[in-house]
Amino acid sequence: YLDGRKAEQPTCTPPVQPVLHSLLTTLANIDCEHEIEVAKVGRSTAPASVKARVLAGINQRHPERRESYARDVAMLQQPVHREGG
Repeated sequence: YLDGRKAEQPTCTPPVQPVLHSLLTTLANIDCEHEIEVAKVGRSTAPASVKARVLAGINQRHPERRESYARDVAMLQQPVHREGG
């Protein structure tokens, strides 16, 4: 209890924390790689139509790459439902 209030339960149990950290790191890396790819296209001397087509592909793949990791993070962050609790 803190200040007369019940302390918050941790979002995840200690064994889950390393897995969660790894997933979040992977998501951050995917986001960073996306930004780098977009910047490379922006600096390219390719015609605008080619840049637009390449950027469309990059932007389409980005959420696809993140999806399974984000889903796993959401699952791990759900509160654990205990029987009778």
